[in-house]
Amino acid sequence: MKKQPSKKVLSINELSPDKVLARWLAEVSTLQQQYSLLNNYIAGTGELPQDPSAAGYVGQCTLRQLMSLCERLHSELADLLQDMKEPDQLSAQQKFNKLAMHTLQLEELNQHTQLMLHLAELPAS
Repeated sequence: MKKQPSKKVLSINELSPDKVLARWLAEVSTLQQQYSLLNNYIAGTGELPQDPSAAGYVGQCTLRQLMSLCERLHSELADLLQDMKEPDQLSAQQKFNKLAMHTLQLEELNQHTQLMLHLAELPAS
């Protein structure tokens, strides 16, 4: 897996609609790509263990860790999308701030996922 260039974390002074929306789109795209990679690693292991404590490994990660991460990515994205859909009385600025916060959450998820993917690529010791 090729290393992605490090991304500059959004600061409060850089919050413009164009920048936040572009960053949000990039983070969602990255999340989708990494989710797909995780699923490929899981599928590549053959049959999934019925026992969650089973010691199947992918690189230096347990199969259970990768499965849990996939579940977390799916759940977090669903929560973020639901949060944006909820009817509310927020102003445009408040909705923008909410999207900016979601973008930061996506960045954190993507960083964690990138680390787990790296560990999955390493040979088991």
